[in-house]
Amino acid sequence: MPRAAAPLLRAAAPCPPSRRAACPEPQAAAASPPVDRGSTIRARTSNLDPARPSLSTDGQHSRSWLHPQPLHDEIVDRRSTERDATPDKRLVSVEWLTRSVSRSRTTPRASPRTATGRTAAELRRRIGLEIRRLRVDAGLSIRTLAFEAHIDPSYLALVEAGAREASLAVLAAIGAVLGADLSVRFFPTTGPRIHDRFQAPIIEALFGVTHPRWKRLPEIPVIRPARGFIDAVLAEPVARVAVATEVHSQIERLEQQLRWAVDKAQSLPSSAEWSVLAPADEPPPRISRLLVLRSTADTRAVARQFEATLAAAYPARTGDAFAALTTPHAAWPGAAVLWARTVGPHATILSRPPRGISLGR
Repeated sequence: MPRAAAPLLRAAAPCPPSRRAACPEPQAAAASPPVDRGSTIRARTSNLDPARPSLSTDGQHSRSWLHPQPLHDEIVDRRSTERDATPDKRLVSVEWLTRSVSRSRTTPRASPRTATGRTAAELRRRIGLEIRRLRVDAGLSIRTLAFEAHIDPSYLALVEAGAREASLAVLAAIGAVLGADLSVRFFPTTGPRIHDRFQAPIIEALFGVTHPRWKRLPEIPVIRPARGFIDAVLAEPVARVAVATEVHSQIERLEQQLRWAVDKAQSLPSSAEWSVLAPADEPPPRISRLLVLRSTADTRAVARQFEATLAAAYPARTGDAFAALTTPHAAWPGAAVLWARTVGPHATILSRPPRGISLGR
């Protein structure tokens, strides 16, 4: 408990009656100045052990005793922040600097400055227009549609305007009211950004061994009925044959690979290069297929396990296909499988199947 304040009047000693006239009159004691309790405590504790608790001017325990000593990074950050409070702005907080750098390097996906953000904005606009078209055709107001779909009318208006991105559940509810089915599908365009790192060396080796009579075209885009890219097209103008070539270093789903190869080969006439391969005054070339596999333990195991399936899709012998591509007169035998061996960044096209593989022999 704090001590009681000192009395303003000092108690005088009792004066005998015989000397009362000589006794001085009691005087008021001078008021003592206000005591700074924090200063007193600091003065009393200044010579104490620093490891003991100390009090600040507001009577609170200092952090250095109540909490563990902060890390060096925290000390630097606190000191930098304190300096920022001063007029001198040259020193910047470490935490603020780190956040600013990370913020400048990462751009939100929804930002219109990114390709993803612009694509999302266009999709929102198209979805909103489609919802509005169906709603107007059904003769429903925004309030009625929102009530039946259990959503807020103002939110539905923003969705129609393309200002809000509705969830799949909201779109499904709107479609159920409008009598429309909701479908989300990815359409292949230019292919994935991450490609097979063995594909380029294998195509380079294939083009290297191909005879000059063959016209070599890499990465041919097709749009219908399948949309995507054919890894390479080998065209022989005299024999009127175009070979759609697919290169794979591994086969994860054989049925999917076979289906894609057929679809993309049938889509070759939709390519812009088709006018070069098939001039208007000449009959169109015959379209064939070629599968080039990287020789690994996994691909060889697939070839052994599904030999009959691969033989039905690619019935020609590997040696005949290799001779047709590398010699000046051999005819193209039809759909075939070639093998490639890779050593580091280099690849070699094999003239026959690897050891232990009966496919194509």
